[in-house]
Amino acid sequence: MTVIYADILVTINLAVDYLLLFAAARIAGAEYRRLYGLIGAAVGALYSLVILFDFPAFVLGATRLAVSSLMVLITFGKRNFSEFIRLLFIFYICSFLFSGFMMLI
Repeated sequence: MTVIYADILVTINLAVDYLLLFAAARIAGAEYRRLYGLIGAAVGALYSLVILFDFPAFVLGATRLAVSSLMVLITFGKRNFSEFIRLLFIFYICSFLFSGFMMLI
């Protein structure tokens, strides 16, 4: 039986999500406001609690896309659609690179 401590899970995800959003802002050259970045990261951190429940795979896939879009929207504010997609794409690239690096070590 695996024990998962929810407070540790949320804290680590909050820090990682915050840094990923910050990295995406730096790469995109977008304005980054710390408070909105923290709120966006908190949404992602709270979403990490989903792993404690059993949901079908298609529901998880759809909610991951929705939550990451919400994180980008909260952090960077309303933008035109193409700018939003660009920021979301950069956020995903940062996430994939980070997870690949974590798998490496």
